[in-house]
Amino acid sequence: MNKIVCHVTIIKENKVVKINLVFYLIDIIWNIMKLSLFLSINTQVQYF
Repeated sequence: MNKIVCHVTIIKENKVVKINLVFYLIDIIWNIMKLSLFLSINTQVQYF
């Protein structure tokens, strides 16, 4: 919840919006990478 509040407050300041969006994208990409890694490990375990 705190993270969402931070994003909202930062978005209010126009200067920081671009930086905020970049960090938001990095966060999404990082989560996707972790998820894909987790899934690949799970599938490898299932093969054994």
